[in-house]
Amino acid sequence: MLGENSFLLVEGSGSLDRVDVNGDAFAAAPIRGWFREPTSVTRVGSTAWVSEGQLSFFFDGSRKSQSPTLPFRVYAVPLNKGQSQ
Repeated sequence: MLGENSFLLVEGSGSLDRVDVNGDAFAAAPIRGWFREPTSVTRVGSTAWVSEGQLSFFFDGSRKSQSPTLPFRVYAVPLNKGQSQ
């Protein structure tokens, strides 16, 4: 959560977004992309921490014989004042 009607969201496509909810509507604003299969995000102060899980190696049968890229990564993403409130 960022406030009463806002939160951070990571998408499997590799994007970190800020989502603002207003009644039945919402607006998503991209903050940063290019993560490799992100699985979670948490905010500590003015930093968003994004973890990569590479879950396709567990759930995609075509990747069963492949190995994930190690080490798994956790990224610190600085948030500006407008993104963190």
